[in-house]
Amino acid sequence: MVRKSRPIYLTVIDSAPFRLTLAELSVNLLQTKSAKLHLKLERQSNFTGPVKLSVIGLLDNVISSDSTITTGHNQAVISLRGINFVARELFPVVPANGRYTISVSGSATIDNQPVTQSSTVIVLAIDEVPFTLTATPVIQSFVLPIKGESQPEQIEGLEEVEQITTQTKPVGTAIIEISATRQGNFTGTIDLSPVNFPDGLRSVSNVDIRDQEDKASLTFSAYSQLETKTYKVKISGHSMVNGQPFIQESPEITIKIIR
Repeated sequence: MVRKSRPIYLTVIDSAPFRLTLAELSVNLLQTKSAKLHLKLERQSNFTGPVKLSVIGLLDNVISSDSTITTGHNQAVISLRGINFVARELFPVVPANGRYTISVSGSATIDNQPVTQSSTVIVLAIDEVPFTLTATPVIQSFVLPIKGESQPEQIEGLEEVEQITTQTKPVGTAIIEISATRQGNFTGTIDLSPVNFPDGLRSVSNVDIRDQEDKASLTFSAYSQLETKTYKVKISGHSMVNGQPFIQESPEITIKIIR
């Protein structure tokens, strides 16, 4: 039996116009956190143009920042993020823990021809986190009285912050349910606290997700000094894991103040 051979055409260039080198031999990424890759570009053959970078070998749920080494520059930093919030409810989706291999590819156009070079392959180790948080609902509105209709009494001689402190009657309340998805046999208590809450939006009491439980409800009160605008806030969960503090934030919660 005789097989017909097919010709293979190769394009040979004197030398690569650039080389990519990663500073890291390996990188560790917690499922819900971020990590950075530091890249060096070695230019050759008088090449000075931009190089567009992309990370090869990433899992679907690991997000990398778009990065380009611009003309005349020789370094770049690429961010990797291991959590994505999906659907309208912003459910957290994390990559599977394990060890994977990745590299960085750089592409450029030289003399109207595409040229691609890659860095060496390194190990990406994705480590499991003890829990993730979900907030329900992720959009909350407060309808407050028009300013001037229901203003708190102003006490002469107090600063603005002290005036706010004297107001004890809220003009609106809401409940946000925080759910924890536990991993790796973690069963400990998760202390919850507000993040980026403006003056005039306060938690009624300290709340935690107790041992072996998965949910807690936080009641928030709105006061009339809130501005008519949209606020972006989060809930932070704190816990001790293997003697070390671990902090995980919920997805962003949108608070709309309407008058």
